[in-house]
This record gives sequence, C-alpha cells and structure tokens, in this order.
Amino acid sequence: MSSLKNEKGLTLVELLVAIVIVGIIIVPLLTIMTGTFTRTVSQEKETQIAYIAQEVMEKVRYSTTGTLSVDTYCWSNINEQCESHANLPAPYSNLVIDEPVTVFVKVDPYEHEVDNFYQITVRVEKNSFISSGKAGLHEKENKIELVTVVFRPDE
Repeated sequence: MSSLKNEKGLTLVELLVAIVIVGIIIVPLLTIMTGTFTRTVSQEKETQIAYIAQEVMEKVRYSTTGTLSVDTYCWSNINEQCESHANLPAPYSNLVIDEPVTVFVKVDPYEHEVDNFYQITVRVEKNSFISSGKAGLHEKENKIELVTVVFRPDE
C-alpha cells in the first residue's frame, strides 16, 4: 500500500497562495509601466509645442526685415482661430507644422521703455490636453509661452 504522504505535487491551497503572491507583485509593476507610458506621451506633446515655439521665436528674433510692428499676431492651421488678431506676416508665417496649433506672437516696447528694445512673446496652443498625475487624472492645456527681449535699431 502506498501512502498519500509520499506523493509529491502542489495542493490547491499552495497553488492559490502562489497565484495571489504573483498577483500582488504584477499589479504594481503594471501600474508603474502604465504611468511611465502616460508621462512619456505627455512629455512628447510638450516637446512638440516647445519646438514649434522655439522655431517661431528664432524666426522673429533673427529676422532683419523689420516687418513686425508693435501688435499681436496670429498664425494657425486650424480654421477660424485667428479672427481677432492680425495675421503673422511673411517671412514668419511660412511655417510647416503638421500638428493642429495656433501661434500667437506679441511684440511690445520693452516694459522699461528703453529705446529700440522690444519684448517678443510667442505662445503656441495645441487643441488638446496633457494628462499628468496619478493615472492621468489631471489634465492641463497643451500650450507653451516663450518671452525674450531683442534690440532692433531704427530703420
């Protein structure tokens, strides 16, 4: 006669305990991986509009044409986004952007009223939101604003 005590294998209780332990380990790992993916996508969106804003800012800063006067300008590849602002003049408006964005450029005399210095503000808005925080529960607008001061001699 053989005894059950000598048989080797897993009991149902041992199997259930193993599954619970594996579940306790896997669930937090999947949560971390999901959060990391969400943050990566959010940072990609922020980087895209930062690049667009930097490109516009450099076009305006290094232009020698002097076509920008004190005003607020707008450029958009989304219909009817720039109705209340002047269109961004050439050569600044020859932007090739695949993303649906609106670009505002504001040129003001420098706030300390120093002759020939102008404050240039570039704001890029994308019609989407960036998820942040735990499980992407918080959303913020997808926009960036750059400000610089430039010297432009009298024409």
